[in-house]
Amino acid sequence: MSDVEQDAPYDARLDLVLSLAVKKGADGILISNLPDIRWACGFTGSNGLLLVLQGSRTLITDGRYTHQAGMEVVCADVLIAANDVLDEMDRFSVNRLAIQSDHVTGDVRSRLENVLLKTELRPVTHFLEHLRAEKNTEEIASIREALRITEGVLEKVTSLIRPGITERKLAAEIDYRQRLAGAESTAFQTIVAFGENSALPHARPTERTLTNDENILVDTGCVVNGFSSDITRNYFIGPPPDEYIKVYDAVEAARESAVNHGRSGIRADELDAAARSSIENAGYGQYFTHSLGHGVGLEVHEYPRISQSSNATLPNHAVVTIEPGIYLPEKFGIRIEDLILLEEGGATRLNTMSTELKII
Repeated sequence: MSDVEQDAPYDARLDLVLSLAVKKGADGILISNLPDIRWACGFTGSNGLLLVLQGSRTLITDGRYTHQAGMEVVCADVLIAANDVLDEMDRFSVNRLAIQSDHVTGDVRSRLENVLLKTELRPVTHFLEHLRAEKNTEEIASIREALRITEGVLEKVTSLIRPGITERKLAAEIDYRQRLAGAESTAFQTIVAFGENSALPHARPTERTLTNDENILVDTGCVVNGFSSDITRNYFIGPPPDEYIKVYDAVEAARESAVNHGRSGIRADELDAAARSSIENAGYGQYFTHSLGHGVGLEVHEYPRISQSSNATLPNHAVVTIEPGIYLPEKFGIRIEDLILLEEGGATRLNTMSTELKII
């Protein structure tokens, strides 16, 4: 267990935020990244700053969120800006203020310097990513519910997979059905790719129509209580050729190896290697062209990144994707993606949907 205890209240989170700022040599921090603001105080609006100082915590937002901020934020004062939220910073006196330099433009920093003439601004990066990575029970429950909705839609989508449907129409139906099932929104632009288009790892839906004897790759997710799901499954209309089955089996073996290897406390590149070496041993190493996975939470792509170039130690109670893939140019691509919860003794697979190829 980290400093973030399970189900920590927002007051405890803000105490942690302040202590981290002090460790960075600052007297407080101005949080500008909206997912970080939501994690720290519960505010879900689209415009705001969270100022955390010794003895005071203030959310600054605009008049659109007067009522909403009053309902959502109980651990900080709410200041409604008369004009721009940055202009309200002249109310505060602080010697050394940390700012999230990876979430602040040069223009915003310049404006802050003009408003806070007597304040030394101290840039910090990746400020809350380690804390946000370790999910509490409520956050894990929200991810599970989002995944339940997505999987429920994917189980039924076979009724739509027929020759003549376009990638865009199938993607739109998947998004629509997730919303009908209770999702707040889609987690990202749903990927639907037919045939040779699936050999593009980040394919986008087009007007290409499906024909007989083709594969279908679907990568989608939705949002519940702010938290995302992310899953990739594969379908084939007609009997799959031997080459496709061979590649599918190689990807599935890599996924299973990584899930079995997953646990907190290991390095990200070690977990990546569990899948990558499996694909290399199958003879397809050059066709696995992306990292194994990433964290999932308030953002669908967040810390930690599970790649062969990262030696980061994977946190306890992080939810991450395991998504090995093999992409044969101008033929087809196969990616199988699960969500797992990293724990000290291993990993819990959050998916209930089978990873077996769906043949239609």
